[in-house]
Amino acid sequence: MIVRAVFILLNVFYASISIAHSSDAHLRVVTEHFPPYQIVKNNEVTGGTAYNVVKAVLEKAGLHAHMEVLPWARAYEIALKRPNVIIFSIAKTPERAPLFHWLYKLGKLEFRFYSSNKNKQIRIDNMLDAKKYILAAVRGSYEADKLLSLGFRLDTNLILVNDFSHAWRMVDKGRAEAIYASHIPPKVKHSSLHGYNQHPTVYEHRFLYVAASLSTSQTTLMTLKNTFEQLKKSQ
Repeated sequence: MIVRAVFILLNVFYASISIAHSSDAHLRVVTEHFPPYQIVKNNEVTGGTAYNVVKAVLEKAGLHAHMEVLPWARAYEIALKRPNVIIFSIAKTPERAPLFHWLYKLGKLEFRFYSSNKNKQIRIDNMLDAKKYILAAVRGSYEADKLLSLGFRLDTNLILVNDFSHAWRMVDKGRAEAIYASHIPPKVKHSSLHGYNQHPTVYEHRFLYVAASLSTSQTTLMTLKNTFEQLKKSQ
């Protein structure tokens, strides 16, 4: 009887280890092209400050996951609805706060308006001014949600696209007149035909994070939280 009980306990123990590793094996990491935080070339993440952090933590934690480059709206939907998903870089807002596990603060963002230097008549000192112009934003992004909440209307003074590079190109080529953003990505700045005007008023601050879906396994969450904590202490 004792031998049989020990055998059963060992089976349960090894089964629990197998389940834990199985959940970790299905870990997904979703992101988008958002330099300088993550830089994508040929649909692969190749660098960026956030990418370096996430890559180092996954390696140190012994977690294996392929980084999927997706349109932001799709990446966000997956992280919102699927188990065992890591998403970066994502702005933390009061509305989003209860929807994810917030694992690591990457940096602080300052949001303001930008326009092309080609059109020097554009002047934006407040939100009422901004509504006079056509803005470009990424579908499903924090910026798009913010503008919609402030009364911008699709196909009237707001155009939604799939990624930030496309949004900036819209402004650069005059298909949109301004963009609400936290910064000008370096490559966008250097490739611009006319350069960009940074309108002076900072409207809000948000923090950028690495986050996990709510249904992520407790084993994976604890491993990630401990590893991120070690990273913080080493900085």
